Amino acid sequence: MIINSVIQNFIPRHTSTYTASGPHYTTSPSVEKSKYPNLAPLARDTVSFGAAKIVVKPRGGKKPHIQSSTYTFEEALIHQFVLNNPELTALGRVYHAVLKDIAANNPIFKVCENIEHLVKSPESMAEKIRRSGNMKVPDTIRSTVFYRDLYNFENLLTLLSEMKESGYIVHKVPVKVSALMDKGYFPFDEEKMISSYLNNPKDRTVRNTVKEFFEDNGYDVKAVRALLDEFKALGREPNKEEFLEAFSKLEKMVPDIDIRLQQSKVTPEQVKKLPEMLRYCISSPQSSGYEDIQIRFVREYVNAGNDAAQKAKKPKDDQVPHELIVLFGENYYKAKTRESEFVYSHLRKFDALTVKRYLDRAKFDDVTEKLKATISSVERLFRREVSSKEFRNAKNLDYVGSNVEEKIIFTEEDKKALDTYHDILLKEINLPYKKAKSKMRQSRRYSLDNSRDRDIATINEIYNGLKDTIEKYNSGEAYHLTDPIPEAPKKVKKGKKPINLDTQA
Repeated sequence: MIINSVIQNFIPRHTSTYTASGPHYTTSPSVEKSKYPNLAPLARDTVSFGAAKIVVKPRGGKKPHIQSSTYTFEEALIHQFVLNNPELTALGRVYHAVLKDIAANNPIFKVCENIEHLVKSPESMAEKIRRSGNMKVPDTIRSTVFYRDLYNFENLLTLLSEMKESGYIVHKVPVKVSALMDKGYFPFDEEKMISSYLNNPKDRTVRNTVKEFFEDNGYDVKAVRALLDEFKALGREPNKEEFLEAFSKLEKMVPDIDIRLQQSKVTPEQVKKLPEMLRYCISSPQSSGYEDIQIRFVREYVNAGNDAAQKAKKPKDDQVPHELIVLFGENYYKAKTRESEFVYSHLRKFDALTVKRYLDRAKFDDVTEKLKATISSVERLFRREVSSKEFRNAKNLDYVGSNVEEKIIFTEEDKKALDTYHDILLKEINLPYKKAKSKMRQSRRYSLDNSRDRDIATINEIYNGLKDTIEKYNSGEAYHLTDPIPEAPKKVKKGKKPINLDTQA
């Protein structure tokens, strides 16, 4: 995908005003310097950061004209997300209201009242694209629901059923069959269909039945046809090994649900309650011990044509996924909020380092091994001392009903360890750049120096952020982040003198 053609539609370096006749654009002051100097190349995309041609629609009846712009990619994304934000906010509020209605009729559910982050901010969306290299942001609209027993899958099925009745169906995503097989899936029905086709390739009824089966089960029919041609070329039915090797390369559309729960708590009896494809959505908690259920919904698209039954069709490709996070309770939500603010927000900046391009390349192992090990040590320190304890404490409160709590206190040894890791990172970050420069033309070495300097600045930023985290937990200040928000003062009735609030108190 050539990104310049997309940027042209973003109308960068211009602000928009809306009139009865539609939007008009006027030139704005110089755009603020990019907040994302470490923009990494996007996977599977060709990105140009040169001047882009844009259409300017001036006021006063003047003709539109073409103008060049050096608007950065991140700024173009943010600009577009800002334009989309009112529509996303409206969708988010409807989504939140639907969840509230479901909770009102089902006491086991409770909806998180924090709607401040109902729609991901434009800056956060651009940041996620930059880090992931993927133009799609799956959690643009999101909300959180609590119910105590996540291990009881009847609760999950009730929630999915209620959402479907409210017009939201589970989004589907393509997953390699090999990944499903790793979780225990075996394509018995697919094998039978392929066998029936190979035995009767000219039977129209068989061909149609096979085609409908693979369509209904979320396969790309073109890919299946190519596979059938491959099997036909054998001149016989493939044996079990040949079938599995070839079929495992296909992709199957599956529900976009991730059930990340403690495996010992997920009993076979509960698993049997799930429809077959949902059983392969079960995975393990994160390394920090964080557990949740993530679901992405889309609005159900109904054919409004002459079909009297108005059968539900496949969702439009451009529908916005609505993410739902399911947690044990409010304490778990607070723990997740603190962990995200004080740990994850800093550790994820390691992914923004430009030096990452060398970390997974074998020929750079001799100069990146210590760097990688040190980054892992920093991550382990904070996941062990903060993340894991936060989630265990919260689960004890919400799920177990126990007040047993592990104190989060960083020792002097922990502080010294962070200082040591910081010194090692600053030293080791130079080595891969030095090796890369030795094999590069002199004219191109300047860009590597800039990348190294930005990486050093990022490492210092991570270090200072994590030092602040240590101070916040040791002083107890971290917990104020999730303190209840005080109620706003009540409005004074007309005719009475307003109360003079002492804001210095």
